[in-house]
Amino acid sequence: MSIRKNVEALIASEVTAYKISKDIQIPASVVQKLRLGMTQIDNIPLRNAEKLSTYYKQLKRTGDI
Repeated sequence: MSIRKNVEALIASEVTAYKISKDIQIPASVVQKLRLGMTQIDNIPLRNAEKLSTYYKQLKRTGDI
C-alpha cells in the first residue's frame, strides 16, 4: 500500500486520535482535522504522513486493526 492509502485507512479506523497521538508523537488535532475533513492528506507534513503510515502498518501487522 502507498503512504496515502495507509494514512486513509488509519484515519478511517476506530483507533482513537488520542491513542495515535500518544503512540507516534503527533498532535491529536492533526488526526481529528483529517477525520473531520478540515485538513487534506496532501496538506500535512511528509514526516507526519510517514509516521501515520508506519503506525498503520505496525497495527496491521500486530492485528490491532
